[in-house]
Order: sequence, then structure tokens, then C-alpha cells
Amino acid sequence: SSTPLYWPDPYRASDHDPIVIGLDLATYTIGGTLSGLAPGNSVVLQNNDGDNLTLKTDGSFTFPTALTFSSEYAVSVLTQPTTPNQTCTITNESGVVSGSDITDIDVICVTNTYTIGGTVSGLAPGNSVVLQNNDGNDLTVNANDSFAFTTALMDGSANTVTVLTHPTTPNQNCTVSNDVGTVSGTDVTDVEVTCRNLYQLDVVIHDSGSVTSDIGIIDCPDISCSENFVDGTKVELTAELNPTWTLGSWTWSGACSGDAGCTITMNADKTAMIDFHCELINIPDSGSPINTPGVLWE
Repeated sequence: SSTPLYWPDPYRASDHDPIVIGLDLATYTIGGTLSGLAPGNSVVLQNNDGDNLTLKTDGSFTFPTALTFSSEYAVSVLTQPTTPNQTCTITNESGVVSGSDITDIDVICVTNTYTIGGTVSGLAPGNSVVLQNNDGNDLTVNANDSFAFTTALMDGSANTVTVLTHPTTPNQNCTVSNDVGTVSGTDVTDVEVTCRNLYQLDVVIHDSGSVTSDIGIIDCPDISCSENFVDGTKVELTAELNPTWTLGSWTWSGACSGDAGCTITMNADKTAMIDFHCELINIPDSGSPINTPGVLWE
């Protein structure tokens, strides 16, 4: 590994004195293998806190500066990959050059993972709600508190949080805000699940007519019906006579009153009753009035 540049002369007295002999030292490269780097990503390595080397694809690598025999080397990551965020670790990262190129340094990159979670509020004591992320990873939440799904997602992944099962004791409806997003270098903690009580509205119809609501949930054609509404919802009910009746009217009772429309604020279970009335019509010389739906006289 070295060539002596000076040979002593046994007949020269000076050659028996201590001397420093110059050496032509060979050099050796420092390198290894990179794996796991995401497409389009890059990682910057250093050797001995310098000699920066940027790598953009998996495969073998070699630092540009070779080292001499007996030199120490220490390879480290200067800049981790960021698109997506990855963490690269190194094995066989340090040692001493001993007569051959160094080729066994392993750099392994893994995409970072982050949890998906947020906060549940409004859940009634003793109730529970089942959430999902990306149509799976079911998570049952039993109290108003922060939550996080058990399966973390890789950086850059999409996430969609939904309600799989609404609370039932009592009946509640839970809605999700900040439910859709993309993981971007940190845990997701801003998903908000808000639960509110559900109350039942019963519409009881007497005689012939229909009742509908402004928000399109109540639709009772000639028969009684019921629907659940979230606490605080205002429901506007509209009545219509049976189309076969030429003249008529109606009267509300229960949660509604009067003979016009009705608006109900749902803060408890409620019942609205309506009585439809067919008007009697007296047609002179044409028979006697009757009160049969669809028939005015006979």
C-alpha cells in the first residue's frame, strides 16, 4: 500500500540517525447502498460532516472524496426526504479504512406515518359512536374527548372520517367537520365530531289530506307518519286538502294550532294532529248536499 522513496546507505553515518521516510499513500472510496427512497424524493448524505452527496434514486452510491489508509469515516444524513416526508437511517455508518473501498454502508428510507384524530363533543352520557377512516379502521368512542384511529397513514395519504353507527341510547345524530384531508408531515388532530339529540315528530292525520315539511323529510300523503329531527331543528309543516275535495279546511292540535301552517322547534318528542274537513255545498234544485270526499252532491 506504500512505496518507500528513500533507501539508507549502510556506509553513511547519517543514515543511522532517525529519519522520516515519505510515503505515497493509496486512497479508498466510501460508499454503500440506498433503498426505500420514494419516487421524486431526495436525501443528502455527509461523510465526516462534509463531502455532501445528494441521492435521488435507490442504488449504490459513492462519496466524491476518497480517504487514505487508516482514515476514519462517519456517514450521516444531512437532509431527510420531504416529498413525501421520510426518515432515512444508516447502518455500518462508521469505521476505519483498512486497505479496500468501503461498500457496505446501508441507507434505508421509510415514509413517515401520522395518526388521524380529533375531538368528540355532545355525546350523551352512556352513549357511543362508531367512526371510520377511509371506510375502515372502525373506532368506538364512548365519551366526549380526543380520539385517534389506531392505524396511522403514510405522509401524503388522503383521509376521510365518517360516522358508521350513530348513538342510540338516547338517539343522537353525529356530524363530522374537517372530515376530509391529506396527511402532510404531522398528525391530524382537527377532526370534529359533534353529536346532538334526535327527537321524534309524529304527524297524525284525520280524514283526507296530506302534510309535508319545508326540509323534505315529512311527507304524509293521507296517512299518519313520523320522522326524527336533530335537537333545535325548526320544522315548517304545510297541509293540503285531498285533491278530490273541491272545498274544505283543516284544524291543527297538539304541537300545532290554528288553521294555517305550523312551525315546530324540535327540542323534545312532539305530536302534531290535523283534522281535515270537507265543506257542505248546497246546490239548488240539483239534489241534497253530502259530505263524501270527491262528491259534492247527489
